[in-house]
Amino acid sequence: MRKRISSYYLNNIHHEKFRADYKDTKIDHLIYQQLEQELGIKISTSSSSFGIVFYTEQFLLNCELADFLDSLTIIYFCSKLLGKDTSKKWLDFVERVFREQGTEYSIDSEGDVYPYIDSEFSNSHHSTLISLDKQRYEQAKSIYLSAYSALRADKQNTRTAIKDIFESLETVSKLIDSKIQRLGNKEVSYNLTNICAAKIQDEDEKTFIKEILKGFAKWVDAHHIYRHGQAKEQLTPPSLDSAILSLSIGSAYLRYLIEIDQKIISNQ
Repeated sequence: MRKRISSYYLNNIHHEKFRADYKDTKIDHLIYQQLEQELGIKISTSSSSFGIVFYTEQFLLNCELADFLDSLTIIYFCSKLLGKDTSKKWLDFVERVFREQGTEYSIDSEGDVYPYIDSEFSNSHHSTLISLDKQRYEQAKSIYLSAYSALRADKQNTRTAIKDIFESLETVSKLIDSKIQRLGNKEVSYNLTNICAAKIQDEDEKTFIKEILKGFAKWVDAHHIYRHGQAKEQLTPPSLDSAILSLSIGSAYLRYLIEIDQKIISNQ
């Protein structure tokens, strides 16, 4: 895996130049600076007749796993300066390597690495990011990405994952109805349910969605257990299976609420 990704970096990104605010600066110099700044590591360099040589590809081969995974994200953001096509090809290649090598990781359209559970989990995550890809949902998107990042084995925090998926839904709920100060059972059962039902013409579907949102209210109730802590000296984190279930269901509700929010906006 590392050898393939390192080779792709060397052949397709390392030697490129870009302009904009960094006129005629090589991309490898910027990536070198960002890796040192964000990860606090030292990458080997040497001098040549052509200038400084950065051995980033060697770093990718030999660094700690956590640094390697974070490096993929940093390289993605730096490569965007070379053009959208270059950065997309980087993501596509990394994801293809992840799948072909049978790794437990996946990289999303924002360059963040998270655990690969199965194709359904990844597809749901990707679809939700598409729904969140509007300036209006920028804060919710940032929190949502944090929830998935918290599942990564090298920095796993399942309680944070559960808290963040909840907060991303709470953020969108507040956009839908400014009267909502916090997301609880009452806010789902009355505020959101009435708003959602009002956007449906068919009476059977209206009854159906009201029943579905009862499940959402229960989902919200369950998440307050980990949001507000437990009456114990030592908090027991939820299992990875519970966190995956939380994010899977939460992502579906999040996409639905965004769809309702967009309908409200279009009617204004």
